[in-house]
Amino acid sequence: VPEPMTWAMMILGFGVVGASMRRRSVRVSFAA
Repeated sequence: VPEPMTWAMMILGFGVVGASMRRRSVRVSFAA
């Protein structure tokens, strides 16, 4: 089982990527 810190880093990484993708998609949709 991976260490708690490893899981935390993975979750934070996915969260940042998801947030950036959502912001970009929203900006593009509003621009269009």
